[in-house]
Amino acid sequence: MAPKTKEISLDMRKHITELHKEEKSSREIGKILKLSFTTVGYIIKKYLETSSVENKPRPGSPSKLTSRAKRMIVRSATNKPMTSAQNIANELLCHHVTFQCLLRQSEMY
Repeated sequence: MAPKTKEISLDMRKHITELHKEEKSSREIGKILKLSFTTVGYIIKKYLETSSVENKPRPGSPSKLTSRAKRMIVRSATNKPMTSAQNIANELLCHHVTFQCLLRQSEMY
């Protein structure tokens, strides 16, 4: 698998579509903007299919906890370091796996 590259900016993608409207080929646009012609082709294809070059929202369910609740969970873990994740999760009425994930994200677990 190829290494992941950084995302092409929205301005660059709009510039690619403008050059495409001027009837330049993918290879010409690639040479002008120093991008591969396959990348240019994908951006043009996306533009022709959706009439937009903006990113679609990423998949995944929204967070069930607010940032305030997350802070409260992390605070309770720092106040009671010897208590099990299961016990603290029961006190705070959240699932113990959710509790452990939050601690991992805050680099405490």
